[in-house]
Amino acid sequence: MVRVYRAIIWSSQLNVKLARYEVEFLLFQRSLKVHFSNQWECLGATPEPDSKDKAKFILPKGSWAEAGIKISSIQTEVYRYRRSIQEWPGSRYNGYDSYESIYYLVDCATIKEINLCTQHRGFGWFSMPAILALKPVLRESTFQAFSALRAKVDLTLYQVNSKHH
Repeated sequence: MVRVYRAIIWSSQLNVKLARYEVEFLLFQRSLKVHFSNQWECLGATPEPDSKDKAKFILPKGSWAEAGIKISSIQTEVYRYRRSIQEWPGSRYNGYDSYESIYYLVDCATIKEINLCTQHRGFGWFSMPAILALKPVLRESTFQAFSALRAKVDLTLYQVNSKHH
């Protein structure tokens, strides 16, 4: 059975406390060409409508590159899904073809708390300094854990939180 990656959202405090025995890794993206440039977002945080969990984290497909995981093939799948460019009023770019992100797989053993951006609902965008302060350390077993998950789950069925704007 594939493990579920979870976090508990305390909406009144606008932060996330991670249960280390439930959450091992989180995948963050740094947006390079979008209206919130150089902001960070955690992927897969939207729970199912009937779910008792506050949030679920599913790691999208990708390959290793540079300082973390860089994903290219999932971008059009995710950001074109039921979302037109008109929904991004601050965007200076034509559609999502020019969208670029670098993805980082973060070891949750190095995270105690994540402060949410108060401008957005739910679990969404983070300011870059908040993520950099986490000082992520990628364990040697990270790649094995990611590969095992990808082999068991069709990760193309999952998308980023589309309700945080």
